[in-house]
Order: sequence, then structure tokens, then C-alpha cells
Amino acid sequence: MRLGRPHVNKNGMATITATEKTGKPVHIPLNKYPRLLAALAAGPVGELTFISGANGRPIKKGRLGDRFRAAARAAGVPGSAHGLRKTRATLATHAGASNAELEALMGWKPGSRMAELYTRSRDEALLAERLGDKMLADDRTNGVDSIPAPHQRCGRQGENPNENNAIFIVPLYGEYILSYSDCRECHGAHLHGGVPGQLGPIGPDLNVVKDWTRAGFIATMRTGKDPYGHELSQQMPWRPIGTMSDDELSAIYEYLTRMPEVETAATN
Repeated sequence: MRLGRPHVNKNGMATITATEKTGKPVHIPLNKYPRLLAALAAGPVGELTFISGANGRPIKKGRLGDRFRAAARAAGVPGSAHGLRKTRATLATHAGASNAELEALMGWKPGSRMAELYTRSRDEALLAERLGDKMLADDRTNGVDSIPAPHQRCGRQGENPNENNAIFIVPLYGEYILSYSDCRECHGAHLHGGVPGQLGPIGPDLNVVKDWTRAGFIATMRTGKDPYGHELSQQMPWRPIGTMSDDELSAIYEYLTRMPEVETAATN
């Protein structure tokens, strides 16, 4: 938001002196983003900053967020300015960015573990896929045709070896979904509520879901209203979450209602 012509050198590299929260310089190679350059050339842009008000002067962050949400609603596209930042980090992660590259791109402090929130989910998915390929190759080598589903009876005694573990499969799947959905960026590392100073908006303690029914949780993600009729925050991306299947939302619900308690200095 504070980026403008004065920050761009002759080689197309823009440098913002410091980010608002970390005080860390951020370097942006504008020459690598031809679509952005085309948009800036088409204008209109401000004198000191590219994003400006009608008078050509810089605007405050809150005002930009309001204007962005209003434009998104008018276009029928749910979203927020903060969501764009998260999308940028997600796209870079899936393009193969390392932790150090993400920290440089986003202005995060080295060792802050913000980058790890993105790369860990990506790496776990890649590792799981790689292991699946190994297991499939092993099954083919040993002549195994299939693995019984949790509720599928099979074998000489009609017993399913996975049935006793079925209750654990759904919550684990829910935990996996949450691992790549960036929920912890707002709701805290343990989903017990955000803390002041974090990058994302401060989300509430998700232990509240333990008082809801499964149907109530699914309805909340589909309507944006909790079981008590309260509207969710505009910063909560419930619309894309609501597009998940009932099975996926049920898995998330099962995990949230079984979340382990985490002792904190306050509780001690």
C-alpha cells in the first residue's frame, strides 16, 4: 500500500524501507510482474504511492480494506485485501518457494515460523503423495489388489482389520484439511485463539465448536451465521470453506471437537 514510484530503481526493483509489523525491508522485482506493470502504466496511480485516493495522495490501510471489500462485493467475488496477501504466499509456496524465499517475499522475520506454516503443509502433502506411490508400487509387487475400507467387511471371518481404527480416521482427516487451510494464521498455533501481534486477523478460540452440533457447524460454514444467529466476521473466509463437501466439513468438525487442551501461562 505504501509502494510508489520513489521506491523503484532503474532496474525495476522496488524496495520498501520497512514492513509495518516486523521492521524488515521488502524487495519487490516489479520487472518480473509484467501484468502488474501494465496495470500501473494504465493507471490511475498516485504521486507518492501507486494506491491513492481521488486526490492522488496515499490512503490509510483501513480505508483501503473498506474500498477493496466494497469492490469485491460489487463484483460478486467474496474476499478481502488481507486475503490477497495470503494468496500471494500460497502461490509462491506451491511454486516451490523455500522458507527463506517466503520470508524475503513477505517481509517476515527469519525464524518467525510464518513461512513454515505454508511450506510444512505443502511438504507434508508431497511426502504423503510420494509415500502413496511407494505403497502402490509395493502392493503391485506383492500382488495386493486393494485395502479394505473402514466399514467394509472382508476376509474369511468377515472381519475388517481397520474397523476399530475408523473413529480415529475422520478427525485425522479433519486435521489434515486444517493443515493446508491457513486456519492457524488467524486462530493461533493450537486453534485456541489468535494473539496480538500476529500477521493475520485475531480469530476466536475454536473450542467454541465443541458446543455445536455437526449440522450446526456445517450450516455455519455455509451461511456465515453461527448456531446462535451471530454473523461471522467479514475476515473469516467461510464462503470458500462452505464449498467443501459434507464429509470434509464433518471431518473438520470431528477434529475440532476432539482438540487436545493446551496449557498456557494464563491457565497455570
